[in-house]
Amino acid sequence: MTVYPIALVTQTFPPKKGGMEAVMASIADHLSCAGFEVSVYADKRCDSVGDYKFWSLEGLKWTRARRKRSLISKTFDQSGIFICDSWKSVAAIPSQATHIIVLAHGQEYLEAEKKYTRIRNALERAESIVCSSTYTQKLIDNNFSEFTSKTQVIYPCYMVESPKNLKQEANESSHLFSIVSICRIEKRKGLRNSAIALSRLLSTGYKFKWSIAGTGPDLEHLKALIRSLEMDNAVSILGRVNDYEKHSILCSADLFLMPSYQEGNSLEGFGISYTEAASYGIPAIAGIAGGAPEAVLDNQTGWCADGASVDSVLSAIKDSMDNPEKRLQFGKRASMRFNNVLAGSKAFEKLLETIKSIKEIK
Repeated sequence: MTVYPIALVTQTFPPKKGGMEAVMASIADHLSCAGFEVSVYADKRCDSVGDYKFWSLEGLKWTRARRKRSLISKTFDQSGIFICDSWKSVAAIPSQATHIIVLAHGQEYLEAEKKYTRIRNALERAESIVCSSTYTQKLIDNNFSEFTSKTQVIYPCYMVESPKNLKQEANESSHLFSIVSICRIEKRKGLRNSAIALSRLLSTGYKFKWSIAGTGPDLEHLKALIRSLEMDNAVSILGRVNDYEKHSILCSADLFLMPSYQEGNSLEGFGISYTEAASYGIPAIAGIAGGAPEAVLDNQTGWCADGASVDSVLSAIKDSMDNPEKRLQFGKRASMRFNNVLAGSKAFEKLLETIKSIKEIK
């Protein structure tokens, strides 16, 4: 197979933690392992990278695109393929380059009219627009219908693979119901209303253990709310966890809880956390906004609830606790769907097909 040089032009990359950072790092690793000549042009320095070339350009943000464009012109073959983490990074690609793939996540297109010309100019240069969900694809189609033929959906699960040493099924008669939330702690993740819903269930005799992993701007508010609800004995706030700790948490979980909702222009474009739960055979309670209902299929692999409504979240949690057979069935379906559709290898296969369609690789 003849391979071509591929440049990842990105504002999101480790060491910063986040979904898109993980996506871009995983794409770089996958492409490098597949034999491509990979170069990464990022905004921040990263001391630990894979088997690929890496450049970073820090300093003044308003000059970064111009400086990055100059660096790319000097260090990368302009006939190669460029993959951008969003439409914003297209500005850093030299004008003579033509083979451009743009990743689209969702919320950056919610108020597209405010940046219409800039977005349109960026998408016009793209040969392919890879959307994180059908929801994201529809957002682009609604705002930039002239580019409909360029869009396709690849769920951004490149970094998620089947875990090793999976849990054994628990004895329902002696097992304390385990609920897990792993995410950036933001208001829109629905954890505040989840806390209120769970406190109501606790007051009526339901017993559970809720483990919350992650950090974020709403963490202190969530902690205060849990204290005010007198739920400290039922909730563990774990903060940031490493991969081993995350694996241990998920191995013991009965339910993944993150009923996200839209707050302003912030929403879940897809929800990689739901996919991680599915890889462990854990059913999830997701939201109904954005791409979340594509990550968790309502009444099939979990429940989709309105995260802005305590009653809606409570109903979903109660149903999951009251119906262990349904919950186990949802978990099995989630695992099956993960293996067939959502695994990282499946996502990369689709991305590779896109790359091949841009340049014929034999």
